[in-house]
Order: sequence, then C-alpha cells, then structure tokens
Amino acid sequence: MTEPLSVQQMAQRLKSADNILILCHKNPDGDTVGCGSALYYALKALDKPSRYITDPAVAKSPRIMETPMAVASSTGTSILP
Repeated sequence: MTEPLSVQQMAQRLKSADNILILCHKNPDGDTVGCGSALYYALKALDKPSRYITDPAVAKSPRIMETPMAVASSTGTSILP
C-alpha cells in the first residue's frame, strides 16, 4: 500500500480488516510506542483482531513503558493482552 490515504479512508480500511498487525520501527521512541499502543487499544475496543509488535528493549525502559504491556521480538510471540 503506497498510495496516500485520508483519515477517513484509513479508518474504513481498518474497519473492514479481519486481522491487523501493528509494527514499530527499530529503536522506537515514546511517540511511536504511544501511537502503536493507542491504535491497538482502539482496535481492541472495536473488537478488531490485532497484534502489536515492537522492539523488546522497549519493555526494559520504564521511562517509555509506564503501563504493563508485553512486546514481541521479530521471532517471539508475546503480544499485548
């Protein structure tokens, strides 16, 4: 998917998706982790199956992770509850 999407178009794609994977870039900062987490919990509230995968080092940083949450490595299987 490389075409630019409006907020409404992206919302429609998320609503129609059956399974959603949220990925973060390597060495994510707080904004990245926060946005990924917010999207995950918003989708969860809509009963949309989703998974959020981020760098496992994030779990070791209490400065970024103030709420309990599992993360997955590229080969792991732990995901947000």
